[in-house]
Amino acid sequence: MMNDNLENNLIRFNQKYRKKGNEIIIETGFHLNVHVIFENEKIEICPKLVGWNMLSGLIEMKLKSAVLYNIIASSISMFLILISSAYRFIPVTNLILIFLFVMIWTIGFILFYYVKSENLKTRIMYWLKND
Repeated sequence: MMNDNLENNLIRFNQKYRKKGNEIIIETGFHLNVHVIFENEKIEICPKLVGWNMLSGLIEMKLKSAVLYNIIASSISMFLILISSAYRFIPVTNLILIFLFVMIWTIGFILFYYVKSENLKTRIMYWLKND
């Protein structure tokens, strides 16, 4: 029943979606899909990034995993910058500027995807609550 109410609202607001068993996959654009899984009177809403996005690259993964992936990658990058500065392979100021640019870019996309997914989660919960 909740499933039908969600589908009716998705159709009414012209939102692209597809059904896969007990799961509805809502396509938000920008390489972000929100999976709504109905299991035993429980509902799980999970945002997943599709391949070819700005956070996880070619890999499809959950938004939380992509954030963790970027934190680890930035830590490794910072470690490599520190090593190269110790051995003076490349001027440190150039590396730090590049690192700052990439971090600002990444934080911007993390916030963008997070706000987009939370907005859709809120709408889905409202639609399901008004069942």
